[in-house]
Amino acid sequence: MKSTTREFDTQVVASFNVSKTTEVVFYYDFFKGKVWANIRKFLKSEKYIGPTGDGIKFEPGLLPDVIGALEKANHQFDSLSDEEFLRVPKNKSRDFVVHASTFKGTVGIDLREWFKAKEGGGWAPQGIRFRAEYLPELIEFLKKMASTKIELRELGPQTSLDFSLCATNENLSSDVKGVPERLKGLFAVEEEDDN
Repeated sequence: MKSTTREFDTQVVASFNVSKTTEVVFYYDFFKGKVWANIRKFLKSEKYIGPTGDGIKFEPGLLPDVIGALEKANHQFDSLSDEEFLRVPKNKSRDFVVHASTFKGTVGIDLREWFKAKEGGGWAPQGIRFRAEYLPELIEFLKKMASTKIELRELGPQTSLDFSLCATNENLSSDVKGVPERLKGLFAVEEEDDN
């Protein structure tokens, strides 16, 4: 039996640069029959342009709670230390957590998943960390996300997307094997010289 891969739209809401090569993108996508809110770091370098593993996906209905937790953290900015501002179940085995912590002398805010276990649990790799100084931008872009009308649709096979957030570079190729056409712009690689 032949299966057809269906593709779905992605809706970028906002982004901001955290360095010369890293951009944080706030977007909605459609995955496993549901719409998800996403915050993910994207890398822009000479050899690679695309998403990184640093990011979190959660239900859009959590946005007001996440914004409220971050506003509370922002009001306590001068005295932020290790503190949890929000914990909600994501599924049977994981929670979604907003947490402030100090790492190497710098206070940061984590939006991260927590593995539930009978004896403790622990942080999952799914998540993103911001230096506390980025709290105002983070809150601003999440509010923009919460107020954006979600307009996602299923795309038929053979349809490609325009990811305008991706930089173009004449030395990069988007001919990447195994990557759907709609995502090739996110996974560009440096072309090799034929000489």
